[in-house]
Amino acid sequence: MKTVFHVVFFLLIPVILCGCDRVRMETFSGNTMGTTWQVKGLLPSSVGREAIESLLNERLGEVNRSLSVYQPDSTVSRFNAMKAGETMQPDYYLQRVLESAYRAYTLTEGALDPTVLPLVNIWGFGPAGYDGSVPDEEVLSGAKALVGFDRILFYGDGSIGKEKDGVSLDLGAIAKGYGVDLLAEVLEKAGVKQYLVEIGGEIRVSGCRPDGSPWVLGITRPVPGALPSELVMRLEICKGCLATSGDYRNFFESGGRRFSHILDPVSGKPVDTKIISASVRHENCMMADAFATAIPVMGMERAKKMILGLDGVEAFIIKEKEDGFAESWMSPGFMENLR
Repeated sequence: MKTVFHVVFFLLIPVILCGCDRVRMETFSGNTMGTTWQVKGLLPSSVGREAIESLLNERLGEVNRSLSVYQPDSTVSRFNAMKAGETMQPDYYLQRVLESAYRAYTLTEGALDPTVLPLVNIWGFGPAGYDGSVPDEEVLSGAKALVGFDRILFYGDGSIGKEKDGVSLDLGAIAKGYGVDLLAEVLEKAGVKQYLVEIGGEIRVSGCRPDGSPWVLGITRPVPGALPSELVMRLEICKGCLATSGDYRNFFESGGRRFSHILDPVSGKPVDTKIISASVRHENCMMADAFATAIPVMGMERAKKMILGLDGVEAFIIKEKEDGFAESWMSPGFMENLR
């Protein structure tokens, strides 16, 4: 999830497999949130390429200026620098993401917690990077004391504050998914009905390709060094969102152990649930991103219970077994309603 958010490289990247279109699709791409973005869309004749490209870049710039912990003057960075007792009015983007983050926090029983930045920093996955050490119990305890959504204070006038100094937000776990939704909104307002939007592997599609065929997405093998062409699953899809998270893209090794960037807000430590890949389908990419991030924290059984209890949320989860082999679980509707 990571302008760079701390989680950019932990995602298992779904691969976009497209052939040659008979009808010319406009393609836009660039860098954002510490990763790459791509948009493919069939533009109406009344809409110019330069106008759409400008709108897409403008929207991404606005999101980064609001949510990036790597920009010291961003809205979220200003909140993080605040002291207890101070307040601020969140901008539109921060307000929307906090609302969705709270919903995800509740549904995942705290597994998705946007206040994990103190933990992210001590484990070396934040803006300062990794210093080659594993935090001791005293440092870990101090960081854990700053984590918890209830440490964010919401006031009746719409302003926000914090319970104590050091409480900090890192919204990277859902920001890319949110960015995908915002770019899709730009396209739809411009009259673009057939498109694919992707940021760092989080994907949203609407309509089939111009020749009527579906977009083909793939989920890569969840092992370090896997090639984009090494797939565990292909999906032919004409609508919806897909977000994938895993523990092997962003990690460090120390003392013969591998430490993932995916952190458990309760223990304060990298997850050890053996879930190596979690792919989630949902109509909203921000929420798909949130659930995909939470599943490795929750573990297989808690995650299955959550997914089966939610309408419109489907998941495909891969877990490493004790013998080194993998087992997978797919919710009943994961391969349904793709078109």
